[in-house]
Amino acid sequence: NCWGFAWEVLFQADNSDTSAMTISTADPTSAWEAFTGSGFDLVQSSRTEPRLMTDHKLRNRKIKGGDVLLIWHRNPSTVCGRDLYLDHVATCIDDDVYFEK
Repeated sequence: NCWGFAWEVLFQADNSDTSAMTISTADPTSAWEAFTGSGFDLVQSSRTEPRLMTDHKLRNRKIKGGDVLLIWHRNPSTVCGRDLYLDHVATCIDDDVYFEK
């Protein structure tokens, strides 16, 4: 799935042996926790800055190649008590150009 693929791309970018890739799968909750955990820095979020969804220049001001874009929605009825659901993950290549599976 997309988040397993993005995770592997990031892992390989930090690995000296990039001769092989493992395509992983994960459930959305585990992937969300991994991508928002202590190993990653939050660059910007539409949760705190909704204009990022419509303002191209504002959105691209901070996003650089290699950054990961998390696409999510609110789901207050989740059984695990979290209100966010990870829909999709893409890796930024350049201004508004993303690599995704």
